Amino acid sequence: KMRWCRLLANQALDEMSQRVGEPPLLVKRIGKLRSTDEASESLVNSMNVLITKHSQKGELDKACRLFDGMVARDVVSWNAIIAGYAKWGLKTEALKLVVEMHRAGVGLNSISFRSALSICAGLKNLQFGRTVHCLAMRSGYVNCEYSGFSLLDFYVKCDMVDEARKAFDEQSQGTAVPWVLLLSAYVRRGRMDDANLLFERTPRKDVVLWTTLISGYSRGGEAAKAFELLNRMLISGVSPNEFTFHAIVRVASCLKDLRLGKKIHGCLIARGYEGDFSISTALIDLYCYCDRVDDALHVFSQMEQPCLSSCNTLLDGLISNDRLGCAEELFFKMVELNSITCNVMIKGYARYGKIREARRLFDLMPQKTLVSFNTIISGYALNGELNDARRLFEAVDVKKRDTVTWNALMCGYVQNKLPGEALLLYVQMHKHAVKSNRSTLSSILSACACLGSLELGRSVHAQAVKSPYGSNVYVGTSCIDMYAKCGDIASAQSTFFLMTEKNVAAWTALINGYAFHGLGNEAIALFDQMLEEGIEPNQVTFVGVLSACSHSGLVNKGMDYFISMKETYCITPTLEHYACIVYLLGRLGYLNEAEQFIGNMPIRADAVVWGALLSGCRFYSNVEMGEKIADKICTLDCRNTSSCVALSNIYAAAGRWIDVQSIRKRSSAVKDP
Repeated sequence: KMRWCRLLANQALDEMSQRVGEPPLLVKRIGKLRSTDEASESLVNSMNVLITKHSQKGELDKACRLFDGMVARDVVSWNAIIAGYAKWGLKTEALKLVVEMHRAGVGLNSISFRSALSICAGLKNLQFGRTVHCLAMRSGYVNCEYSGFSLLDFYVKCDMVDEARKAFDEQSQGTAVPWVLLLSAYVRRGRMDDANLLFERTPRKDVVLWTTLISGYSRGGEAAKAFELLNRMLISGVSPNEFTFHAIVRVASCLKDLRLGKKIHGCLIARGYEGDFSISTALIDLYCYCDRVDDALHVFSQMEQPCLSSCNTLLDGLISNDRLGCAEELFFKMVELNSITCNVMIKGYARYGKIREARRLFDLMPQKTLVSFNTIISGYALNGELNDARRLFEAVDVKKRDTVTWNALMCGYVQNKLPGEALLLYVQMHKHAVKSNRSTLSSILSACACLGSLELGRSVHAQAVKSPYGSNVYVGTSCIDMYAKCGDIASAQSTFFLMTEKNVAAWTALINGYAFHGLGNEAIALFDQMLEEGIEPNQVTFVGVLSACSHSGLVNKGMDYFISMKETYCITPTLEHYACIVYLLGRLGYLNEAEQFIGNMPIRADAVVWGALLSGCRFYSNVEMGEKIADKICTLDCRNTSSCVALSNIYAAAGRWIDVQSIRKRSSAVKDP
């Protein structure tokens, strides 16, 4: 090859000398020098072509042999072999070649920097990427179009949004690519204000930009802004695509707006998008979330070949809507399964108390992920089998445990009235430097409330304020509940009014706190304020309100609230609500009315409801009714000793000491040995 290249070079020089008329001797001397240089350059170019060819085909061994055999290498040689390694997944080796290239004194060009930054982005190697960025600045390639885009992409993929913004500002924004990259980064981080400002600055808003911002608001639960953007998009003449519709269907799911969802479904059918797998999956999720399982099943049946994601979504929806039998039927019919499928079924079995079936499925899983362990631990904890939950927790390598793993066991301890164990676990979690999230903080605050430890609760609240969850509504609600149960209603009140965002749970926590402290009028006033602000109460809210009416002696108002539960808010009263009304009537001496109220209940009264009436009998020393109610409670729960204590107090108030002695002996007999 070398001889052939020299022959071609000499021939070219001879032809040039004839045209220019140089002296033959001088031509031969220059030719002798030039022929070597040009032949060498030609050989390098030929080798570069071969290296590139082999690299593109994945024949890296051949490309490496050619590269290693080269006497002289130029920047193209290095770029070709680096690109080959990167293309076939050997990114770490590709970075090592970048280092060797720099040490060899070969200057990196725009293609070199673009490759290096792309590799760092794929590896999320922030430190090396920043080094490449510095070298690019020194070499003057930062503002180059290709290098600039790669730099922006690198910082975006490394989740360094502020650095990405600087890279964005330093380059030309002639195309839509940098706008989309930065907007997507803002949306992923939930920085919707920055995303919106950037979007408004965009010179040309295409469907990708509109959809990216709409998706961001959709995921953040800001439905009103998402729909406002959709209207603006339609007015501007930009037609939505399947991704836009997918985001809007998700918004309808979050709102549980079935009417809106059906309208969108109609538009999808008209535009021919109904067959899209992602949209069909979103529709299944919408209908399941709106408790319309039959509609979800219809959408699923219209899919020619349902994908695994659609099957998993329907499976989860069936379990959430108490259709475990249908879920099992679908599960056993599925041809393809993955860990998500099994995790959903494990969660379903645990939810319905079938923990043995859940464990059997867990043991049969060929590949158990960390999510699988978290799900089964949570299942055992939910069913009160904390020893098994602890054993599985210990089976997970401590270095692999994530926040969810710790939370699963911690929540189990709190739910099963073991707050001390939860606090010990929280201390261990911090020793292993595992970051807390809102669920962690809420669980620990609940544990402090169970223990009545105000000092410890304040300490956890201080940690929450310093964390990213200081203004989180769920953490704030847990703080209100903790302060109220620990006796500091003033701190509960100040925490509530300092919250920037308040949901129904936050309002309910303070209403219940007021009721717990006997501040009935304050609780009712807060409830009325809640209604004025458009917040709809739930079942727990009415428990607090009815308790407040009991403390304030507001029988008529309490009955009005009880009736409005079903008539105005479509909330079916539970035994707890009936017990509140019975306690309200009994406290004010309406014992016969309370007994009549119990007799008219559409559900069978339990020991708690009858116990509320027994409290009224004790308060008004009604021995005859007290004896009758105590017998009913013993019939319902033979081991219930509280009724014996209440009846003993009634006898004592009436001066019937022989009966007091008799009932105390009976109470001792039913106690656990």
